[in-house]
Amino acid sequence: MVVTVDQGQCLMDVAIQYGGDVRAIVDLALLNNISATDEVAPGSKLAVPDVSLNTQVVNYLARKNKVPATNMDFTLHQRLEGIGYWRIALDFIVQ
Repeated sequence: MVVTVDQGQCLMDVAIQYGGDVRAIVDLALLNNISATDEVAPGSKLAVPDVSLNTQVVNYLARKNKVPATNMDFTLHQRLEGIGYWRIALDFIVQ
C-alpha cells in the first residue's frame, strides 16, 4: 500500500499510524530506501509494509479518524521572549 504523508507528519508518525508502533519505522525506512531519521515532506508518497506490529493501535487510529502529526513548527518558539522562554547558559548566564 502507498500512503501520502500529511502536514505535520514525520516518518515516526507514519510508522505509528500504519504499523501501530514506533519500531515500524525501521521497516518503513527500509521499504522506501531512506533513513529512519530522514525528513519527509507533506504530500510525499511512501510504501508501507503489509504487516502491522500493533493492529490495535492501527485500528484505533483508523476508527477514530486520527492522524499522528508531531512534527512541530518551531518558528513560533523562536519569536517568544522573556524569562519563561529563556534557557540558562544559552539565552542568559547566571552569575
